[in-house]
Amino acid sequence: MPSCLLVVSHPDDDAIFAGGLQSRMSALDWTVVVVTHRRDCQRGHELLAWQDFLSTDPGRIHFLGHRDDPDDWLRRRCSLDEDVVATDLGGLELSPDLVVTHNRMGEYRHPHHRLTHRVVRRVFPTVPTLLFGLGLPSVDFSIDQADRRERLLRFFPSQREAIARVARAAEAFAWDDAVPPSSALLAACRLQPPVERNA
Repeated sequence: MPSCLLVVSHPDDDAIFAGGLQSRMSALDWTVVVVTHRRDCQRGHELLAWQDFLSTDPGRIHFLGHRDDPDDWLRRRCSLDEDVVATDLGGLELSPDLVVTHNRMGEYRHPHHRLTHRVVRRVFPTVPTLLFGLGLPSVDFSIDQADRRERLLRFFPSQREAIARVARAAEAFAWDDAVPPSSALLAACRLQPPVERNA
């Protein structure tokens, strides 16, 4: 059974960008890493409740605990230290078959999302990676969920504004071109292959 690693910047990013994917693939072994916050804060509790709903082993949910400075988003800067975040992620000594994470654009250009994407590619350069599709010019597949927004609001009441702004009826995904997924991985995860694009 493939092991899947979901790496996100903030609690709620996992549900907003990949909740449907993780739910559809809940029979697989999931590990979730959150760059900011800790499990004992409100947002940490919300994420843990969501992951419990998905039956994720709580021992496989890791909060790196870096500060989520709201001014970073407002001023389009990033106060997170990329080298330190990379060291912390690498220190978990994870060996996933598939990584799911933010895309290079940071979905809506969030500086923390963009840093998380860079860190994941540094730490797992040879692992097939599925990127959140929001903000990308093209995607490989999407997952529709009619009640998605209502469910997110129920589990993440502290993030109503963010959910209203970015949560769509469908989640979109694109494969990172750096490491194409094997046919065996696609079959085991029941995922669609990359779409051929014009050069």
